[in-house]
Amino acid sequence: MRLDEPEKYREGGCITEVEVMAMMMNGNKEGERLEEALELLQLTPKNLELAEAYLDLSVQENEELLKGAEHQDFSGMSTNAQQSVYGCIGFLKRNNEELAARFIRFLMAAGGTTVRKLLVYYGWMSDFDYLSNILPVMESAALYADYIAWSVGKQNAASYEPLLKLGKENPEIFCQMSELCYHEDSCNTKMLLSALYLHCVKPLEESRSILYIPVADGGKSETGNAGDGNGRDDRAEGTPERIREIRDYLEARLIGNSAGLFQQADEPKGEEEEKLKDFLRNSDPRDEFPYDIRALITGRKKNEYRMMFLPGLAFLAVEHSNRFVSMIRLAAAVEGDAIPNAPLDMCQRSGDVWFHKHIEALEKVLWVPEEAYIRWGILRKEKSVLERMAAKAPDTICEVIKKVPAEDYGYLLAQVKTGNPKLYAEAGEALVEDYRRIAAEQEVKGYEPAGDRAMDYLLGIAEIQDILPYVEQWRELYLYDRQKYARIHNYLEYKEEQLYRRALVLECLRLQDHYFRQYWSRKELEKEGEVDAGKDLNRLQIEGILKLFDDEQVPAQYQIDYFGKVYDSSEYAARGEDSPSQICVIALKEQRGDWHQEWEIASESKYLPARIMAFRVMGERWEEYKSRLLACAAESTKQGREFLRAIYTRRREWEEDILGMLKSPKGGMREMAAEVLKNWGVEQYREQLTQAMEAEKTKKIKTLLQEILAPEQQGAGNGENGQADGMGQPDGEGNTNGMGGSAVSRSTDAIIKDALMGGRKRKLAWLSLENIGKVHKRNGEEASEDHVAAILVSYADMGILGVSREAAQLAEELVPGELAAYVKEVYNRWIEDGAQAKKKWVLYAASIHGGEPIVPILYASIQDWPKHSRGAMAAEAVKALALNGTSTALLLVDQVARKFKFRQVKGAAAEALDYAAAQLGISREELEDRIVPNLGFDERMERIFDYGKRQFKVVLASDLSLEVYDGNGKALKSIPAPGKNDDQELAKESNEAWKLLKKQLKTVVGNQKIRLEQAMRIQRRWEKEKWCELFVKNPVMHQFATGLVWGVYAEEALKDTFRYMEDGTFNTAEEEEYELPENAVIGLVHPIELSEEALAAWKEQMSDYEIVQPIEQLERPVYRVTEEEKEATELIRFGGVAVNGLSLFGKLQDMGWYRGEILDGGYYDTIYRYDQDKGVELVFSGCGVGCENETVVVYEVYFYRPGAAEKVGWRVQPVKHKLGQVDERYFSEVVLQLTKATASSEKRLPYPDCKKR
Repeated sequence: MRLDEPEKYREGGCITEVEVMAMMMNGNKEGERLEEALELLQLTPKNLELAEAYLDLSVQENEELLKGAEHQDFSGMSTNAQQSVYGCIGFLKRNNEELAARFIRFLMAAGGTTVRKLLVYYGWMSDFDYLSNILPVMESAALYADYIAWSVGKQNAASYEPLLKLGKENPEIFCQMSELCYHEDSCNTKMLLSALYLHCVKPLEESRSILYIPVADGGKSETGNAGDGNGRDDRAEGTPERIREIRDYLEARLIGNSAGLFQQADEPKGEEEEKLKDFLRNSDPRDEFPYDIRALITGRKKNEYRMMFLPGLAFLAVEHSNRFVSMIRLAAAVEGDAIPNAPLDMCQRSGDVWFHKHIEALEKVLWVPEEAYIRWGILRKEKSVLERMAAKAPDTICEVIKKVPAEDYGYLLAQVKTGNPKLYAEAGEALVEDYRRIAAEQEVKGYEPAGDRAMDYLLGIAEIQDILPYVEQWRELYLYDRQKYARIHNYLEYKEEQLYRRALVLECLRLQDHYFRQYWSRKELEKEGEVDAGKDLNRLQIEGILKLFDDEQVPAQYQIDYFGKVYDSSEYAARGEDSPSQICVIALKEQRGDWHQEWEIASESKYLPARIMAFRVMGERWEEYKSRLLACAAESTKQGREFLRAIYTRRREWEEDILGMLKSPKGGMREMAAEVLKNWGVEQYREQLTQAMEAEKTKKIKTLLQEILAPEQQGAGNGENGQADGMGQPDGEGNTNGMGGSAVSRSTDAIIKDALMGGRKRKLAWLSLENIGKVHKRNGEEASEDHVAAILVSYADMGILGVSREAAQLAEELVPGELAAYVKEVYNRWIEDGAQAKKKWVLYAASIHGGEPIVPILYASIQDWPKHSRGAMAAEAVKALALNGTSTALLLVDQVARKFKFRQVKGAAAEALDYAAAQLGISREELEDRIVPNLGFDERMERIFDYGKRQFKVVLASDLSLEVYDGNGKALKSIPAPGKNDDQELAKESNEAWKLLKKQLKTVVGNQKIRLEQAMRIQRRWEKEKWCELFVKNPVMHQFATGLVWGVYAEEALKDTFRYMEDGTFNTAEEEEYELPENAVIGLVHPIELSEEALAAWKEQMSDYEIVQPIEQLERPVYRVTEEEKEATELIRFGGVAVNGLSLFGKLQDMGWYRGEILDGGYYDTIYRYDQDKGVELVFSGCGVGCENETVVVYEVYFYRPGAAEKVGWRVQPVKHKLGQVDERYFSEVVLQLTKATASSEKRLPYPDCKKR
């Protein structure tokens, strides 16, 4: 029924029941949301009347009413309607728990399992947990079973466990759950419940299958629980009638669905279908698989969902009937030699005990090629399967081992050694040598130059000194290999210790520590030898790496490089004596105590992290290294100086040396001395500081001394309280906490206590924290409400909003995804509360901890707020977005900075990027280069999307479009939606990634087109190395690069032109191969720089190769200053052009121009743009802000240098350049933009007479 049919509900103009309910709840928001939900449900009249009575909160709850509910099927509701009802329930849970509970119980009574998507739309376990407290156990379990039945990715032992626990206590509960399956298409849920019932009860002797295996004495029961020691089966004794009923039902459903193993268009029909059913009903699983059935199933397209679901159910109940065995045989035969094998996967996912108890007997009756079965065993790491196959099929094993990659070769070889010692003895030595070679080749893939030397090192042919000359070049390589670390770890299991150690050394030489963080847990280290239980894990790891370096004779320089890089990274940014960074320093001090010259050499290293590590270790042994430490005082980098200053500040006994340093001829030393004396106490050294200031000639240092001696600074840092007491480690911004020292690391409890002291938690009262949701710690414990509240309060208390160190430390302990969901909900509630400016700290908390999911939400707000006079809030949001930490966020900030309608927001985005660039010590342009993502494409411009059984290859075409191919190489228009036979979790993830890729590619391509246009306009240049990093190695920019003509410049003059070819070579306009000079400076060629012959040659080449340029380059119109214009300061080519003001300003704004100075009455008459050291302004007749939709007249255009201004009358104007002095490329680009902006003009007035009107 529909609630928009009033004749069904109105009698004599009376209001509807739904409206009555809303009025009963005083028209509040809960009532409005509930009314909307009830309308979407389209309840029967009886159910609507029942809802009115049961949901009336003014009356005590009466669950007896629910027995009168009519069963309705809600599964057919639209997705939007389901989401709306789910959202309503979430709103009620937050605001009126009693009403939410009643509404849920009403829905369950009326809809049974058909309401699952209304109550648990996304399948979140937190929703199921909530329902378990609202509904009876049987009802909440039925909803959970329905979710599993339709989510093949969840059909595994872990998901079955809570249901089986209930079934072991009372198998009849599955029958009760089945009665709640009201909808017509509920067979899948009933079938799952039937299989689970049979799994929990002993099979009847009359129908036991060939896979029935009694519990061995002292072994495990069929449910995976321990037997009673007497070989008895501990499963329940179901009644024979019930077992037969459910067994027969499941058999009938499996047989009836057998044709569904294939896609609908390929399903066997008629006689063929009956043949399949007859095979399942009557065949003996021990007989050879019938030839006619083989022929019938061959070549048909499979239904991925049923290929997993049906045999999975059959295996759960496999001891009860040979028909279940036949179903597994049939599905496995349909799968044939495919890898992975869905039916086998589903058998394995039933649980280790159940699977291994039955697989040996099952494999004897399967019709699966031996090679395919072995490959499946390798894929799923089934040792027992491979050991048996090594004994049963040694020839096939030997064939397979020749075909697999290195990581699988070693694994299979290890199982052969165990399963067939004779075969291993005969062929093992040759196989091992072959394995080592293949593994070494895999490890050094991408190592350029001298990859062969790296391979020789791994194999023991070369020693470490033979590869050291290439280490610096290898550090620059980007080598992505997601299986690398698992492969290295397996070397230990395969007893390949030399390969293992040397592979780790290569990783360390390249300054990579991912393996140690991933695999060197305390448990793993204990496996390798005795471990001091009292030692910190970081110390154990460091000592293990030091031993590795000793064993492999790694020179000191490379050891210090490694520890300097790894233990100075943001991964180890926690402060204090217990921080990984300081633990490393102490370990090196103790373990490398015999080094002296090595540390002094490192203190002069060109590699900053190595220098800092040397400073810190020498600082711990300051008596020994006093002279060297003082000699380092002129250190040029900010971070290095911070560490040194902290060391000097702690050494008051060096007073004479520091005072002497104040007179040093080196400015860096004088500056350092002044800062240290300030930390020790200004008053104590005022005389020396004053004398130094009076003698100082360097402005920067003189200003510093003046600031130190300024009255308002007196007393700052005086006395012993100013002395550093930490380890001298700077914070993330390069500043030390305190006067030259570092903040002492505090415990989580201390931070929480400080954050919430004085009732600060009351600031969050508006959020109702108690019903937002739960967040867990990484160790699995549930985080306290105060823990998460302290994170929020840390932002709420900030004077200048940004990154909170306290919040970062607290967040480090939490599961990122759960914290992201939590802050997203906080953000949503802030929005619902009106997004008050006084609570704008929510923006930063949400962005910094919200991860990728919060990015589109924030961006949508940034776009929306300025339209509603909230530009300041949008500007704040874009600054917060820049701190999100994902490339997607930075790309969007970059997009806003380049092209956004509202100048305030655009400016904020530019400031955010400038700030980020400054923190990295690079230019804004370099930052923009760095944040261009590769979008997941590899060097072949390919990206794989994995649906489990199906994979799709997406290729980034030269025109920056996406080409899609299926597993057979067939071109598709798009990646299809996940099917029922796909791995649901994997397919959903891949499909979402595909959708995101399309959006990201559109954003990236749009941004980069604008960037390249600007690069050509402002003559952006790249050094060869940086150009290759951006345009050769990045897949997206690679496709841009191949469609453009590039120039090599020297002293700003074009020397050569070339094109980057698709095969990785370079050629000239004459199609001759070109070699880039080593010191090449590269930029985009502008056609104004080319001779007519060169331009024609390049155009011809592009035409011959059928290349469509990504931006307008060779066909770009060129405009030059005429002889008559050279001495003029105003360009009047557009003078008198009459054009619509909205069109003129809109087009120019899209091209990066800004509205000029706003005069009295909101009037403006200039539009301008600036590009680094160049600027241009257009003067026109003017219009009011917001009144641009009228005709305006263009007057003149002039060029200037930003920052150079002069006063003309009462207005300050830029100093105008003569047109002949304007860069010819910039002039041409500006005229091109103005030509496009005024193209819609149909009238031109006499100039300059038009200015008098």
